[in-house]
Amino acid sequence: MKVSMRSRVGWNVIRDGLTLPERARLYRATPGCFTADVTRAERILAHWGDLMGRDLETGVDDRLEDLNLQAVDLPKIVGDIDPSAASYLPDAIWMEVCGEVLSWEGPNDEHGIPTATFLSGAGEAKIPFEHALVAWVEVATERLRIRRPEIDDELPVEVLRSEQRGLMEGLAIFARDSNVDDFSRARVGAYDGNDFAMGMLMAEPPCDVYRRVIRGMTGSAMADWMGRYPALARLLAMRVESWARAMGELLARVDMDRDLIARVFNQGDDPGMLTEARLGRGDSHNGGRSVAMLRFADGLRLVYKPRSLSIDQSSRSLFAVMNDGLDPSFRIELPNCVDRGRYGWSEFIEPGPCADQREVETFHRRMGVLLGMVHLLQGNDFHLENVIAHGDMPVPIDLETISVPSAIIRTESDDFEDPAAEVIASSVLGTLLLPAAMSIGNQRDLRQFGALRVEMPGALQIRKIQKLIQVNTDFQRWVKVPDDTRTRPNSEPWIDGEDLIDAAEYQDETIEGYRHFHEASRNRKPAILEALAVLEDAWVRILNRATNVYFRLLLESCDSSLMRSGIDRWIHLQRLFLSISPSETEESARSLSSVANAEVDALFDGDIAYFTTRGGGKKYFTIESVSGDQIELPGSLLGKSARDCVIDQIDRMTPEDMELQISLQGDAYRSTFISLSSLMHGVADGTAPGEDDPDTEIDASEAELRRLLTSSLGSLADSRLMSGDLASWIGLDMDSVREVVTPTALSCDLYSGRGGLAVLFEKAYRVLGDHRWLELARSALEIELAGYRRHGDDSPLLQCPPDGVGVRAGAIAGLWTIGRHEGMGDCRDLARRLATKISERVVRRDETYDLISGSSGMILLLLGLDEEETIPGVLEVVGRLADHLVAHQVDDSGPSWNAFKGERSVCGIGHGRSGSGLALLAAGAKLDRVDLRRLGLAVLHGEHSLRCDSPEDAWPDFRGVRRGSTETPPSGSTAWCNGTEGIALARAAALRIVDDPILRDDLEFALVGANQMPTTKRFHLCCGRAGRVETLGSLKRLLPEIDLIDPVLAARAMVRAIDDPGSNFGLHGPGLFQGRAGAIWAGLSLLDSEDSDLLLLRV
Repeated sequence: MKVSMRSRVGWNVIRDGLTLPERARLYRATPGCFTADVTRAERILAHWGDLMGRDLETGVDDRLEDLNLQAVDLPKIVGDIDPSAASYLPDAIWMEVCGEVLSWEGPNDEHGIPTATFLSGAGEAKIPFEHALVAWVEVATERLRIRRPEIDDELPVEVLRSEQRGLMEGLAIFARDSNVDDFSRARVGAYDGNDFAMGMLMAEPPCDVYRRVIRGMTGSAMADWMGRYPALARLLAMRVESWARAMGELLARVDMDRDLIARVFNQGDDPGMLTEARLGRGDSHNGGRSVAMLRFADGLRLVYKPRSLSIDQSSRSLFAVMNDGLDPSFRIELPNCVDRGRYGWSEFIEPGPCADQREVETFHRRMGVLLGMVHLLQGNDFHLENVIAHGDMPVPIDLETISVPSAIIRTESDDFEDPAAEVIASSVLGTLLLPAAMSIGNQRDLRQFGALRVEMPGALQIRKIQKLIQVNTDFQRWVKVPDDTRTRPNSEPWIDGEDLIDAAEYQDETIEGYRHFHEASRNRKPAILEALAVLEDAWVRILNRATNVYFRLLLESCDSSLMRSGIDRWIHLQRLFLSISPSETEESARSLSSVANAEVDALFDGDIAYFTTRGGGKKYFTIESVSGDQIELPGSLLGKSARDCVIDQIDRMTPEDMELQISLQGDAYRSTFISLSSLMHGVADGTAPGEDDPDTEIDASEAELRRLLTSSLGSLADSRLMSGDLASWIGLDMDSVREVVTPTALSCDLYSGRGGLAVLFEKAYRVLGDHRWLELARSALEIELAGYRRHGDDSPLLQCPPDGVGVRAGAIAGLWTIGRHEGMGDCRDLARRLATKISERVVRRDETYDLISGSSGMILLLLGLDEEETIPGVLEVVGRLADHLVAHQVDDSGPSWNAFKGERSVCGIGHGRSGSGLALLAAGAKLDRVDLRRLGLAVLHGEHSLRCDSPEDAWPDFRGVRRGSTETPPSGSTAWCNGTEGIALARAAALRIVDDPILRDDLEFALVGANQMPTTKRFHLCCGRAGRVETLGSLKRLLPEIDLIDPVLAARAMVRAIDDPGSNFGLHGPGLFQGRAGAIWAGLSLLDSEDSDLLLLRV
């Protein structure tokens, strides 16, 4: 290392940029240089424990042991370090780069702001705070020139400038939060609201504050800036070195392979100079390496991949064998490629249109074949960016995940695996070729990521996106604007001049292609098995987690509060260790820990973690950042090789398996459509019964109701998958917060999972008297019972956060109801354990607070159980949950909670004020705490203040409305979850606790909308007709004196939906709140008017 460069970096930057393991190594070398900081150590331990989500003894202590650290040494390790320790500190490239940046002396403009040719010019999109990054990009360029002195002869000026801007864009993303924080503080008091309003109209807003902030980040102020953000300085330095190395490596390889490129890809002609590179625009791995899209002077386009292309070449061999059994019109083509060991070159596939409708149909048949091929090879990650629509041919362009190993390490004692999860794990859904919706961040911003896409009606497609406007001026700010652009991804076929193509309209063609491949391959199993030999030595990628999971955590670690300390940023990345359950075997835990450490190291340096292995191997390898060599990861082990996974899949290929996979394909289309069109709260099926259907013609007699209920319960039972005594279902899992629907193995949650089904079957036993329903209820939760029998309090179930209809609530409610009956005492015992073992750390994991997903729901559930049978210790938990609500209240037209981050606090019982206010009132009454009763009443009064003028408008719906927004929210919802039904129910329950005139006025107001026949075509429990039946029944039990509509009318409205096997009534999947189970529940309630109040979480 150049000592002079390192010496320019302040000791405070070096000291505070170190990670915890680096400090620990330095402490072992020179302990006398460390001064203990007990307060900081306690803060770090508490925060670390919260991130781990487990009790301290089984969370942080495990990690300290892995790091060979003692908790008693932690105060010194995290404390101050005397500068004399520097001589014991190994050289590090990031320190050298920081020194070079501090030494850079470049030109400034008349305002003292750095200038450079790669800064944004006229017509170019400005990069936020780009002037602050000039020195970093200049140092990176100088480092590249040292590696490639001939760069000016290799790259035209405009190509180098484009790559410099690409680097600057990446650096800007990492520095964004810290820069925005500095800018926001500097802008305080400089302008008022009128100034900002006027600024919207200015062609050239002022830049005085922006320039002052830039001057505070550059030049002579750079050292102080690094002192404030040492972890950010380190990250930027690592990205600078990574870019220079990766760019130099690419240019050297182009130069070395020029003849090969000409021969294989350009008919022997030299392609000339590079005129485009676009390095680093995709995911960065292994020391900044990424795919580059190259263009040469003669027009040749080529894809550079900084990894072994052995799997790409093996895939060409395998696809040739699989194609041999297909009709020529169904065969799939792959790009030509050359493997060069550590890297390779691949043919560039240009997206191209279909000529006509016939070619569109051919495309989808071939997409079905591609789905079959990827599924047979147990590949994944073939999302919309990894398939190109090239006329009537879907071409997969990234084959590193065409065949992947399994990371799950099985043991002989694994006797309670979820049978539905086993099916899903190896199903077509894992390919990512099928339609799928994904929630971005913590909000309900949904995107499609499957290679096949459904196109929604125009009005439903419009979403809002965050956009930075008036960039690099004093008035720059984020605004939310409609995104009505309907960009066609490269995986979607098209016909020039015609509308976007909806893959759902060609589902039959896709299934035809899949069926053709499946049947042909079943007849050629020996040939395919023999061809698998090419997988043995090919390098395949291991995908432990989705790339978006890594990227989201990487961005989280760039929060300005974490950029002030390498320890804090490193601790935040320890969230990756959450995947290591206390119930793991020693061998599995050791392997997962080794992998997680490698993931943390990659993300800390700004890379997406990358692992690889041989197709026939079971060892993890990483790629060494400097050499690019594959290095075995010590202590790591895979459960099954990629080749063995393929063999298992070939064994599974039967006619029955084919029909199951085709059914799951339908689920993928249906769930994506439901998610994107908000059909969790509606139904768009034109075949749904209309309101002019004569209810009087429906047989709603008790005998007919019992017949329909028995038949529908039997259908639910028949759809289960069994493994011994364990029952499980494949269904549509509903994320009730993000409103995303996914076909998957059902969890034990109450909303759409097995917990809800267990509660339903137990109720069926009580109402209908058939013991098989009780047996089925128990089998629905036998997975959880078996897990607890084996792992005790280390069971992951006990680490689930508190909620009202989620996993913990589903397990508690289901086990409690089953435990009412003779011979089921173990169920009641585990329910009590789950209800009382909710530590403060587990409570803090609740960040939604509401009835559906948070502490409010758990309070009501636990109080209901305790009312039925006293549970020692449960009231202490209720108090802890209530205090959590008190501590996290916000003021938004009265006390409330932000269930959706960044949005207004909502009204209603499900996610809003009614549910939390009622929970606090109930907790205050039971615990005799005046503070809780007062707060609960204040919450409900605040909701009252938001009430609209007429019962038809009811209360405003603030879902999706950002804090500080001036937009007028919609109103008039009558649903249980967010409208007048739920508010009426909450007021009726609250009036049983406290007689308050405002609550009574709200009840009378809400009953105008709730006490009438529903007109919706939705029949589910959450906010459809089943929910109305339940609401009316609960209201009648709570307030017998109120005048309600005839329950017979409600019965007639429900009968049609009880035994519907399809989705004609807006019932999605088997679950309780959105699926068929909810309609059955409402039907059972009609036979037992004194039954539980489920919508108040009383089971």
